[in-house]
Amino acid sequence: QKITTIDKRALQNFISESPWNDDLFLKDIQAEIVSLITEHSPNDDMALIGDESGFPKQGKESVGVKRQYCGTLGKVDNCQMGVFLAYSSKSQVSLIARSLYMPEEWCADKKRCDKVKVPEDKRKFKTKPQLLMELIDQAVSNRVPFKFISADAGYDQPWFLDDLDSKGHFYVIDTAKDALVHPGWPKMTAEEQEDGM
Repeated sequence: QKITTIDKRALQNFISESPWNDDLFLKDIQAEIVSLITEHSPNDDMALIGDESGFPKQGKESVGVKRQYCGTLGKVDNCQMGVFLAYSSKSQVSLIARSLYMPEEWCADKKRCDKVKVPEDKRKFKTKPQLLMELIDQAVSNRVPFKFISADAGYDQPWFLDDLDSKGHFYVIDTAKDALVHPGWPKMTAEEQEDGM
């Protein structure tokens, strides 16, 4: 069925102007996806998989757009970035949460945020690992059952891993190919300073 311009405007108005609760909607979606995947993979160890993706986009009024690396294009260009959380078994996978990455210059530009109606609670700058941690916490709060969490090397940050540890989560996070790895605890020494220094 062909969608008319009036239909598009009505949908746009519903998404951007209507007072509906995004969190409650997402909670229902997550429960449905968990039910479907666990039904088809009852004995699998479920995982939460975090990742980001870029969407080529132009325009000063497209929320979050800036010149940044866009994996879809394989280069730096104008795009929006999103952080995503997937729910996965050995044979099934589905996205269950998302968050738009807001660059610092966007968060600092009140006039531009006001013009395009960015909600006040989305104007505080957060890194991609911070956004992913929020998505994980939200899934835990919504009682999404999982065995471990996985993400790429962009999320291999000490505070992020410490936070996962403190919350009792098992995780498998990629490490950058140039990361320094010690086969055992490194020997720590302190240099003695000469007198008069």
